[in-house]
Amino acid sequence: MRFRAESHLRRLADFAHVRAAGRRFFGRGFTLWVATRPEFSTAAGPRVGVVASRAAVGNAVKRNRAKRRLREVFRHHQTLVPSDR
Repeated sequence: MRFRAESHLRRLADFAHVRAAGRRFFGRGFTLWVATRPEFSTAAGPRVGVVASRAAVGNAVKRNRAKRRLREVFRHHQTLVPSDR
């Protein structure tokens, strides 16, 4: 399954909603925010947005690599994520 443009969270308002109304889960190297809102689940399925901090990940090359890898993991497993969550 492809990771299409409509699967991305891009607008600042979308990210702000996820931080304000979502739940936060801590991992060893990252923090995962999850929010339920109909606009976040399109006909193509759930949406994801990845933000990497310089302090946690490193320089721009390392941050972009980490974001690409996380998006690829999501792409392979997006069918396992309920579209209403």
